[in-house]
Order: sequence, then C-alpha cells, then structure tokens
Amino acid sequence: MSAAQLPPGLASVQPEDLAAYLTGAGWTRRPFSRSDVLVFQGPTTAEDAVEVVFPASASARDFADQLERVVHGVAELEARPPEALVRDLLRADSDRLRVCLRTSAASHGTLPLPVVVRLGQSLYDLLVAAACAEESPRASFPRPTAAALRFASTCRFGPAAEGGFVANVDLPVAPSIGAGPQTPPLGRRVSDRILRGFGRVRDAVLGGGADAVLAGYGDGLNANMCEAVLGLRVELRDLQLELAVGPSPRVPATAGLAREVLLEARAFDLLEAVARGLRGVGPLVQRELHGVIVALSDDDAGDEEGDADGARIVTLRSHEGARWRLVRFALDEVHYRLACDAHRDRAPVRVLGLLDRSERPWRLRTVGAFGRILDPPSAA
Repeated sequence: MSAAQLPPGLASVQPEDLAAYLTGAGWTRRPFSRSDVLVFQGPTTAEDAVEVVFPASASARDFADQLERVVHGVAELEARPPEALVRDLLRADSDRLRVCLRTSAASHGTLPLPVVVRLGQSLYDLLVAAACAEESPRASFPRPTAAALRFASTCRFGPAAEGGFVANVDLPVAPSIGAGPQTPPLGRRVSDRILRGFGRVRDAVLGGGADAVLAGYGDGLNANMCEAVLGLRVELRDLQLELAVGPSPRVPATAGLAREVLLEARAFDLLEAVARGLRGVGPLVQRELHGVIVALSDDDAGDEEGDADGARIVTLRSHEGARWRLVRFALDEVHYRLACDAHRDRAPVRVLGLLDRSERPWRLRTVGAFGRILDPPSAA
C-alpha cells in the first residue's frame, strides 16, 4: 500500500494507543518471551483464536509496517474501514461525548449556522458546569471556576458523524494530578455526571416526578447544566436530544451506567422546572392574564422566546394585584396577527400560560390560549 493509500493519521498512532484500544475492545495481552514485542489475543468468537503481534516501541525498525498490518486486520474483524479504527486509536486518551440533534431543521444533516454556534456554546457551557460540580457539588453556580474553564478549553470537537446532525466532543481523561489510584480522571467524572444526570431526567419524564433529579445534584445535574441544554431549544423548538459517551479504553467504564440517553421534546419543560428548583425559584404557575397590548416585535431574533424563523414577541400591560405589570410572551404567526389587530384597535385581550415572575418584565411561557376579551380564547 502506498503512502497515499494509508489511513489518515496512522503515522501518529503509538504502541500504547493500540494496546489501550485492544484492551478496551476485549482483547487480552499474552505473556511473551521478548519484552520489546506485544502480543494480544482477540475475543473468543471463533474456533481459532486470533492474535496480533507488534513492537512495543515506535522506534522499532518495522513498527510502521506492523502497525499497518494490525490496523487493517483488526478493522476487517470489526467490519469497518481502517480510517474509522485509526480515529478511535488517536482518541484513546479521551471520552467521546456524542450529541445528536433530532429536529426537523436537521432533516438533511445540516443546520443553520446560528444554530451551530448556539450548539457549540451550549456544549461548552455544559462541560464547564459539570466540571464546576466536580470541584464542589452545588445546586447552582454564580460564575464558572478557573479550573472548570481550563478543563473545557482542553476538550475538542471531533469529526462529525454521518446521519442526522451529530457533534462529537472529546473529553481528555489523562490522570488527574494528585489523584489517587481509585479516583477517575476529571474527563471521565464529567462524562459520567452528564449521562447520570440526564438519565434521571429521562426517567423522571417517564415516571412523572422530578424529585430524584432535584435531589441528585451531588453527582448529577446542577442548574447551570440544565440551562446549558435549554439554550439549544431557543433555536430548535421541536428538538429531541440524544447524548452518548464512548469511554476511553484507558479508563475502565463505570459499571451500571447507561451509555446513551434520549431526551424527548417534553423533557425540556422538566429541565426548565428543575433549573428553577435548583436555583430556589418557585415553580411556574398557570395564569390567565387580561390587559392591553403595548408593544409588538417580530424581528427580535436574539430573544429567548423566539422561534427558528424569527421571534414574535408581545408585551401586555396587565393589572396584577395592586399594580400594573408588563408581561412578555411569544406567539405563533397566526395569533401574532390577531395580536397586531388587537393592538391597532386598542382592544383588551386575554392570554393563558405559565407565569414566570423571576424576570423583569415578567414572562408568560408555554402560551396555551390567546384572544380578545370579547372572543372565546383560541388555542395558541
């Protein structure tokens, strides 16, 4: 095979990379009379056991030839291209966090560039928040720690996979300085926390309760981690999110922890409630508000209540208690036109949704009905 035909990156693979991968894939190292040679026996899946032999040092004269032979042989056994195996060999010192976005906006495997920017920021915020929790398990953090920011800066985007829109992030799992032999490296603790925390969210959605998620911030989600993922829904209202971790073969996988989690669209409402609960903010209360529309905006693309094709924000002046309050909410295109007509006619309106008093002005989220006072409310 010519140099042009060699799998990309093969020359960067070291003997310890190959040994770590084989060990993680179930191969067993066998004793050999020569210390400069490594011998591995493959998983027993056939009558004849398969063995691979290669030099223990990259400086050996025939290392490149032996490495090429072993890589092609193992790739053939695993029924995949040698290039894919080489990519795994080169990330042997990292856990790979795989994030798959299932949304109508990514039906062809592409996303608008602003959504990709949001995805990168959300993943960065998620890793920082998880690393903060490993320093000090708390329900929420006012600001990221320096150590958490340093960890996130060492993580790297890997090549995207085909099918849907998939982002791969490699979390380094080099041994922690000063950590004991039983302490997993920070990258592994972060990836485990992500899987464990969002696994509890999935279970809560299926089981109908968030108590385990709220009580589990010690080794699961904190408010900042929830908010990082909620940032993705700003651009993708129909989002389903699949999280998976491919553990580095150099660090034993955590027993009993599922490696994949699927968050359905309804899980994001629970995540919002969990984030509020962990920050000590009261739950959202469903209210019907009456008032007059005082402002409209249909081009505030940066507003968190906007949708994928532009925000349609209504500001309502409503009498709450002994005071007049401004309340903002988002409407779909049809109901936004009704709001424009009501604003033009200075007609009072009613709107039903979840009232959030934690911001100024107040927010009405998950609007369920909107209409003029004289009209019966119609579903939004």
